[in-house]
Amino acid sequence: MPDLTRPTVGVVIAAYNAERWLPATLASLRAQTWGRWQCVVVDDGSTDGTPEAVRQVMACDDRVRLLSQPNSGLCAARNAGIGALDVECRYVGFLDSDDLYEPQTLESLVTALERRPDAVGAYGLADYVDEHGVPLLPGLHPSRQRRRHIIRGWRLVAVPAEEDATFGLVVVYGPIWPPAVALQRLGDVIAVGGFDESFPSQEDWDFYLRLTRRGPYVALDRRLAWYRRHGTNLTSDHATSVFHQERVRRNAFVYPDNTAAEIQLVRRAWRLLEARQAAVLLRHAVRCLAQRSWHRAAEAAFGALICLAQQLRPGPPPASTWRVRYTRPAELPGAVLIPH
Repeated sequence: MPDLTRPTVGVVIAAYNAERWLPATLASLRAQTWGRWQCVVVDDGSTDGTPEAVRQVMACDDRVRLLSQPNSGLCAARNAGIGALDVECRYVGFLDSDDLYEPQTLESLVTALERRPDAVGAYGLADYVDEHGVPLLPGLHPSRQRRRHIIRGWRLVAVPAEEDATFGLVVVYGPIWPPAVALQRLGDVIAVGGFDESFPSQEDWDFYLRLTRRGPYVALDRRLAWYRRHGTNLTSDHATSVFHQERVRRNAFVYPDNTAAEIQLVRRAWRLLEARQAAVLLRHAVRCLAQRSWHRAAEAAFGALICLAQQLRPGPPPASTWRVRYTRPAELPGAVLIPH
C-alpha cells in the first residue's frame, strides 16, 4: 500500500519530436526511490513517434499521462502540464525530454523541501552525458554550477556551494540549469503564473527570478541529474539569446511589486555587468588594433562606449537588437555576470 502521508510530486515533461530520448528519460523517472509521483508528458505537436513512446510506458505505469497539443513552444507546453497536474501534487519538477534523473533525485529534493517550509524550491547538480548516455566531461557542469556570486555593496562575493539560492544570487548568477535538477512548490509556481510564454529563450531565468522573490531555493551540493548534449538540443542563436537576457533584466527592474532592495540589486547587477563588458570590449579593441583590424577595433570600442554611457541610465533599458550587436558580439558574448 502506498504511504499516503508522503507528498505527491508532479513531473512535467515538454516533448517535441523526442521519441529517441523519451524512453530513457521516463525510465529514469520510473526508477525513482520516491514512488509518490505523477507525470504529465505534453506532446507539443510532434511529427515523430513521441506519442506512441509515451503510450508504451502508460500501458505499464498509470502514473504517466499524455497530453497532446498543437505546437506552441516550450513555455506553453510546460504551462499546460502544470495545469493538468492533480490538485494533490505538492511539488512540481520540469524534466526535459532528453535528460535523466538519478534514482534518488525526487527523494533528495522532497526531503530538503520538507525540512524548509520557507523555501520555494530545492536544486542540485548535473553532469553532461552524450547522445548515447555516456558521461561527457565529468565534473565540468557541476564546477560551473558551484561558481556562484552575490553582490554585497559594489563587490561580487563568492557564495558557498550549499548556501541558499536567493533572488540576489539568481539576478547575478543566471538560471538554475538544467531544470531537471530542481523541484518547486506547486503553489508558488501557480502564484507567479508559471512560465512567460513571450520568451522563446531565457524563460527559465525569468521564471526563477519571479519565484525567488517569494523565497529561496535550498542548494544540494550533489549530482541529481544528467544533462544530455546532442546536435538537436533546443537552443537559440546568439543574438536572440542575448536579446532576451536583456528582456529578463528589464522585466526584473520594472517588476510592479519590487521592493526598494530588489530594485537596487537589479540595478547594481546590471551596472556591474555593463562595466565588466566594457572592459572586455576595450581589451578586444586593443587586440584588434595590434592586428591592424581597424573595423573590428572600431566596433569593439563603440560597444564599450555604449556600455559605459548606459551607466547614466537609472536601470536596464528595454531590449534592443542594435545594442546587442555592438555590446555582445558573438565572439564576446557576455551573458550574466558570472558566465556559464
